[in-house]
Amino acid sequence: MPNKLHPTKQALIDTASRLLDDHRADEIQVDDVLSESGVSKGSLYHHFEDFGDLIETAMVQRFVVGSERDIAALKQIFSMATDKESLLASLEFVTESSQSESNRARRFERAAVLARSQGNPRLRAMLAEEQKRVNFEFSQLLRFGQSKGWFRQDLSADAAAIFIQAYTLGRLVDDVTEQPISPKVWNQLINQVLRLVFTN
Repeated sequence: MPNKLHPTKQALIDTASRLLDDHRADEIQVDDVLSESGVSKGSLYHHFEDFGDLIETAMVQRFVVGSERDIAALKQIFSMATDKESLLASLEFVTESSQSESNRARRFERAAVLARSQGNPRLRAMLAEEQKRVNFEFSQLLRFGQSKGWFRQDLSADAAAIFIQAYTLGRLVDDVTEQPISPKVWNQLINQVLRLVFTN
């Protein structure tokens, strides 16, 4: 959520987001947010259509925060890369970080938000707006790589941007198994795909 928000609105979102660390969305009450944020009820309803609007906005903020961190790291990597091999070596570290066990809870949370949006047009619209921006950022990085000759020219940057996000979320399939595959094996597969499918 890159646009700078009114400080009161941002404080409410941040408070709701912190509460979501330890509570399900349906467990959080208006008074919980008001008490912790120090914001009045009138201000809450000035900035949000209803309490659900606040909670959904916080959920969307949480949904995209990891992607924003990944994009920031990738921008730095792409700007510092001197050739295809140096880029791919750096991307292997990003893969290891993004696919780690420590991100397991984040993957489940993102899947839950996506599922919740199916029957919630407002949440779906908010997610769509943020996801449009995230997709654009990823695709721009891929186009930059194409301009440098590191990535194949026939690679669809838009499709590849979705694919990159999808394999991280898709890790959930293994997260729920009793005998998950080795993280090393999973990361090796991703790195092989990047080398064999994405690059020249």
